[in-house]
Amino acid sequence: LRKHRAVSQITWLPGEPELVMDRTWTEDGWRDAPGAVVLNTAPPIPQFKFKNGIYVGKPWIDHMEKLWGKWATHVMRWLAFKIQNPGIKINHAIQLGGPPGCGKDTGLEPIARALAMYWREVSPTELLGNYNGFLRALFVRLNETSSIEGNARFHMANILKIMLASPPVTLRINEKYMLPMVIPNVLGMLMTTNQRFMPLNMDKGERRIMMLWAQVTRDDFPVGYFQNFYQWLADGGTEAVMVYLQTLDVNDFDPSAVAPMTDVKADTMELGQDPGEEATDDALQALGRPLVVATAQLVRVSMEQQIWFGDSLLTPQFLRGRARTRLAGWMEANGYLKLVNPTEARGRFTIGGRMHTLYVRQAEVQAGLAFALQMKEV
Repeated sequence: LRKHRAVSQITWLPGEPELVMDRTWTEDGWRDAPGAVVLNTAPPIPQFKFKNGIYVGKPWIDHMEKLWGKWATHVMRWLAFKIQNPGIKINHAIQLGGPPGCGKDTGLEPIARALAMYWREVSPTELLGNYNGFLRALFVRLNETSSIEGNARFHMANILKIMLASPPVTLRINEKYMLPMVIPNVLGMLMTTNQRFMPLNMDKGERRIMMLWAQVTRDDFPVGYFQNFYQWLADGGTEAVMVYLQTLDVNDFDPSAVAPMTDVKADTMELGQDPGEEATDDALQALGRPLVVATAQLVRVSMEQQIWFGDSLLTPQFLRGRARTRLAGWMEANGYLKLVNPTEARGRFTIGGRMHTLYVRQAEVQAGLAFALQMKEV
């Protein structure tokens, strides 16, 4: 085998043949490599056929339209594009929200059943863990985003930034007892939640997540509806839905487009904003949004103008421990990054004989560093 059927690399490449010749997959994407053989472990997506005389997916289409109203077409086209183009990234996820029992998971059931080899379920706890084999999928359903609280919201937001859009063009898979693997970043993320105003931490102008809220509750469905629906799926409805999605015309679907703005997303971003983000915005406004700002300046303006960060002023005591990390997240949400001094072990700056942590406007890091190195006082 080593002499006659050796492979240069093993990876997971949906939409590609089992053996890819004369190329290798790297962290930067494809690279020409004459003579190389890549073993692709991604199974081919089957072509579905009608079953048991069920030739239309209308019950499923009706269900989706009942749930998502005018946005149902976008959701169905999003699903269809991903199925028809497994190797292309859609640069936004969809969060499906609604009260328990409203049928939001039922709407995804045909795809989860038919493409089990490409479908993964993950909880927020698993997403924040050390192992991420679930990324080797076309569809990842992140269940109950509303359970994310406190500092985990910032951590989750940073992880999702990598997964929800490309670049990066690749993701590194880490699984227990296995060597790391680099795969293309092509997964489509679907999120579910039972609470309307319990969002992830979202930057102002967030473009990666489309948010929807179901227009119905369980009481809006007749007795026996869900039992009959699942029986229809088992009798051939699943195949009918998949034929519909595999043949739906999505030539004008733009996978690179930003997530559409919906009413629930606008409301969530306004009502669900972290108080710390709003307070940080107020403090920066009071300081005139300078190129570089020190933590000490934020503390001073918070004390002088009584700008409250939740239930506390921004005091040195408040910033001990985890609150310091939260401040970095609040600053990033307001367009500032932590500025690192390359000559100091902890990245801080000596100004006026004291060590200071500095932040800089995101688009002006180099200019900010040059300015910071000349600062005499804060």
